[in-house]
Amino acid sequence: ETEGWTPRAVIIGGKAAPGYTMAKSIIKLINNVADVVNNDPATKGLLQMVFLPNYRITLMETLCAGCDLSEQISTAGKEASGTGNMKFMANGALTIGTLDGANIEIREAVGAENFFLFGLTAEEVTRVRSSYHPEAIIETDENLAAVMAALRGGEYNIDEPGIFDHIIESILNPEDPWMTAADFAGLVAAQEAVSLAYRDPQKWAAMSIYNSAASGHFSSDRTIREYNDDIWQLTPVGQYGLTMTRKIHQGSASPLGANWDGHGVNFSLFSEHAEKVELCLFDDSGKNELERIEMPCLTNQVWHGYLPGCAPGTVYAYRVHG
Repeated sequence: ETEGWTPRAVIIGGKAAPGYTMAKSIIKLINNVADVVNNDPATKGLLQMVFLPNYRITLMETLCAGCDLSEQISTAGKEASGTGNMKFMANGALTIGTLDGANIEIREAVGAENFFLFGLTAEEVTRVRSSYHPEAIIETDENLAAVMAALRGGEYNIDEPGIFDHIIESILNPEDPWMTAADFAGLVAAQEAVSLAYRDPQKWAAMSIYNSAASGHFSSDRTIREYNDDIWQLTPVGQYGLTMTRKIHQGSASPLGANWDGHGVNFSLFSEHAEKVELCLFDDSGKNELERIEMPCLTNQVWHGYLPGCAPGTVYAYRVHG
């Protein structure tokens, strides 16, 4: 049964709230399945399964860079797919997923040919929910039937009878909000397409590059700009940054900063990409701007300005454009 398999290491990370019984049970099932798979001689070198507890940012930083395939399998319409898939995409991982949440935008950005799609759409979920009968689906799908037989037969809980019964009942329940059985066959078919693509290193590398290249669409700059256009509708104040206000002190701050020579102050600032720099003078509170003076760039990337009569105690800042 393992002939022609593409070797895989399946890594699942997560955590469960103290009162979330179903989530805890699923984590327990994942670990029990991993224990069986990882100790089966038939899958040695072909399939490994790992659950990483206390999934968090520091774990994600390590996983993200080494991931080949990002699995985003939430039921369409549940909006359970968030920003993790974007991070995987940026690091070159290909996505296998449903048309849910950010998966939709990822597929649009990278192209359907560089995304492994499966499952019902949100519209299809709504349409078939009233006639959803998981047992009928299981009877006609030999792969899903084999999975359910293993669960019912206690293959993953020999010494713990009945501990996964409520998971089985949830899958068999026609009112299952996730309609788990409905997407199973599509997931299996999509995984077969993944295995086929991975056997062609040149094709997989090209798809990976396309994913990384297209991930720029998900930059925070674009997101904030769209939030502003659609929701906040604030007036942009221009492409500049204002440095922290500070007071001039007696003594030298050469070559950069504010240098008082007894008659005035020489201001200087290094800015590699600035197109214009302005010196801003404030009242003693540092909150009210009194004057703004454009500074010339006298030397490469260093902006200078001399202000006669300026004395220690003056509150100033730089406004950098570009």
